[in-house]
Parts: sequence; C-alpha cells; structure tokens
Amino acid sequence: NASGSMALLEIAEAFKKMKTPPLRTIIFAWVNGEEKGLLGSKYYTNNPVIPMEKTIVNINLDMVGRSKTEADTGTFFGIDLDITDKGEINVFTNHESSELIRIMNAAAKEAGIKVIDKGSKIEYGSSDHASFVAKGVTALCFNSGVHTDLHKTGDDIEKIDFDKMERSSKMCFLIGYRVANQKNRIVVENSTNPKPE
Repeated sequence: NASGSMALLEIAEAFKKMKTPPLRTIIFAWVNGEEKGLLGSKYYTNNPVIPMEKTIVNINLDMVGRSKTEADTGTFFGIDLDITDKGEINVFTNHESSELIRIMNAAAKEAGIKVIDKGSKIEYGSSDHASFVAKGVTALCFNSGVHTDLHKTGDDIEKIDFDKMERSSKMCFLIGYRVANQKNRIVVENSTNPKPE
C-alpha cells in the first residue's frame, strides 16, 4: 500500500506546515499486518496514544493511487475487478455520521475528486478502519479499487495515477482539518458506542 502510505506522509507534512494547527490533536498511525488479520491496527486500538473514547474519526487510506486501464478486466480470486476511473475514489463507511458524510462530500468537491460510496461491506475482506469501528470509532476507508496487478510484481510506480493521489490526499487533509478544527465533536447518529463531549 505504497500509495496510501505516501498520501499519509504528504497529509502529515501539510498539517506540520500549518501556522495555526487545528483545535484537536491528530494522530498519524502507520500500521502494518493488515492482511495477516489487521495486526497493526488491532494493536493500536488496544494500545492507543489517545484513549479510543476520545478518538473521533479514523480516515484509512488503503490503495489510493490507481486508475482503470485497458488491462483491468476479469477477476481477482473470484472477485470482479472494480478499479475506479481517473478522478474517482471509493469510500467504505458504515454511515455513522451524516455530518461526516457532508464534510467528506464538501472536501471531495473542493479537491476535485468524485467519491463512490460503496457502503460498509468490502467484498474482498476488510481494512484497518475495521479495528477502529470495532471500538466504536466512526471511519472512512478510501480505496481506488481492485486492479489487475494487485499483489503482483507488475504493481509498479509507472502505473500510479499521481493526480488521483494528490486529489485524494487533499480531500483527506480537508476532512481531517474540518473534523479536528470544530469545537464540538461531529454528531454520530448510528454508533453502538456513543462518546462524551
């Protein structure tokens, strides 16, 4: 997941360069072991820097750098390839907060990227946001979709859509900033674990 990792670093750098930081703390957690059972994210959520009940939102960047090519046809382990086109990114979310969805849509419009809402179920397994959701944290998981080179040696830098990475990163920066810079927590309507102010 080099594209998500690099996006995380770019977003962190953008926050670091701000003259006035947002009102709330932002944690950048770079975890691994996802495909071995969400090991890194489970470890973090069991040993957080800030208590999980004070954690407002998890933004997960899971492959945000590919766009559909002519080769992206067929299946991957029986799952239809669903790679997004240029200027598009998937989001997986349980829709716990309509306020967060509004913030995401406004940020996507400003960043010039179309978000395709895939709901909560990831056909091909899960991603690190699931560890946060399990602890009652609202989450957004961004993913450019399953492409023909997934987990293969052909998944090289030449096939990265850097414009998509930049737009996805800008959108996630804006979401993070707007959530972190509000005096009040975002409103969560559909959580099994309501959080205090």
